[in-house]
Amino acid sequence: MHEGHGSRLLNRKPRFASAAQWIAFAMAMLAAKVAWLAVDPSPMLFLGDSASYLETARSGWIPPDRSFVYGFLLRPLAVWTGSLFPVVAVQALGNVAGGLVLAWLLIRHLRISTGVTFTIAGLWVAVEPLAVLFERYILTESFALLALAGFVAYALQYLETHRLRWLVLANIASTLLVAFRTVYVPVSIAMALLLPLIALVGAPRSVASPDARGMRAQWLALGLSLLSVLTFHQIYKIAYGQLAARPPSYQNADGLFLLAAWAPLVIARDFPDPALGREVLGGVTCRLDDRHARELARWQDGCLVDLLIKRVGNDSKANGIARAAARRALVRDPLGVVRLALANWTDYLSPGELNAAAHFDRGVTPIPAHLSALLREQFAVVDADRLPDAVTPSNRWFFASIGWCSLLACAPLLAFAALAVAPGNIRRPLLFVTFLILLLLAATMVGSVRVAPRFLHPLGWLVAIPLAVLLARAARGADSIRRCLLQGVVRRRMRGDPLPSLASKNTGPSFRRSGHQLVPRRARPPATARAVVLVMNERGTVGGRARD
Repeated sequence: MHEGHGSRLLNRKPRFASAAQWIAFAMAMLAAKVAWLAVDPSPMLFLGDSASYLETARSGWIPPDRSFVYGFLLRPLAVWTGSLFPVVAVQALGNVAGGLVLAWLLIRHLRISTGVTFTIAGLWVAVEPLAVLFERYILTESFALLALAGFVAYALQYLETHRLRWLVLANIASTLLVAFRTVYVPVSIAMALLLPLIALVGAPRSVASPDARGMRAQWLALGLSLLSVLTFHQIYKIAYGQLAARPPSYQNADGLFLLAAWAPLVIARDFPDPALGREVLGGVTCRLDDRHARELARWQDGCLVDLLIKRVGNDSKANGIARAAARRALVRDPLGVVRLALANWTDYLSPGELNAAAHFDRGVTPIPAHLSALLREQFAVVDADRLPDAVTPSNRWFFASIGWCSLLACAPLLAFAALAVAPGNIRRPLLFVTFLILLLLAATMVGSVRVAPRFLHPLGWLVAIPLAVLLARAARGADSIRRCLLQGVVRRRMRGDPLPSLASKNTGPSFRRSGHQLVPRRARPPATARAVVLVMNERGTVGGRARD
């Protein structure tokens, strides 16, 4: 592939790099991660999420409001090895794998050239701030990103081949994403519905046929997609219920999170028992009408969630009541939920809000004495007490590039721009990516109680796809302009016309001095014309006839 030509930056057919190029690319990304690990090897904690995951790894305890799958993965990586560094190393390798998947997708399904692809994917692996920072944390982000990459890969393969096995595999991967981050439950179900419909956009006549056979195939794909994703979700819910000794569910605090997220909208009659609602809402010690206090509504003693649990006396029952109250608030005031989501989104565009949230996401909560002792004795973290205040190369880079998070909040605009300029042969996969970006961002804004840059972590990987398309189109446009200019120069030289001077606006004929006068300079024939005349003279033909 000739990477210097913009016309080949978006190929009609995918042209794969050679094995040597892939190996060199993988080794370059691996070298970048080794360099980062050499200068910043320290594992980092975000409490209380990290403490919950470590407790699951140690004892098998199932947290009521977080992923148990990640805790089980930590057991061989951290508990068996007696160190947290293997977790950091494996998560860094996971990001290298994510970069390879990204490169494959850009070449295989988006028809992007090897040069642009390796540049975009390599930069994501080497310098993307959220990926670099959170691969060091005992958090689910890195493994969840791998599940997301698998989902996108299987989904794009289905969009190209229309084979149902890729559709089923995509739903398995999206369920694995839910197992790491339950906030993406609506994203997984919505994409299972949208994926078979997106497959019909620009599909061959044999696939999108309006006849009875074509309609049966379309309904079969849609039905299989919904059935498979709901089945896999139910399997996960049953597994969680069995392990936690609770009824099947995604977790035991989803309703409590939603109630806190929509606290400014909730009124007493939203509760199944309005009397309980009046008692809880009248007894809170925080301001529920302040959307910036929703974090307190979720976690502070004496505030909304804490008071509800104390009044009910049972976490599971309180979660069910909170879920019902949140649903009624949504039905009663859907525009209010939209306004809260938009307010959350605007906070990501505010440097002050974003910087404050970034410092909190770094993990500034002091390490309790018992946890510090546990980290020192079982995981070889001798300086755990300094972690909340640690200044490391990765978090310095994160704070220096905090504006990247604002760009990620605007990721749908980049996706729409790429969709507008993309050629027809890549619009279907790009449409899928656009819907996925919209849904991931919407789930983050609707269900969160505060600004959190780490919630944008998966968008850092996804946004590389529209950015690659825009870069390829820009390079192609620049190449077209260059070729047009060169063609104009060649035509002028062949006609013997003088080239315009860049230092003067005068584009007329050049002049020479003859005595005291300026006379037009006779244009000298181009070199090609002079050569033709010389050859004709040597052959004895001048003016179109032979010499006697």
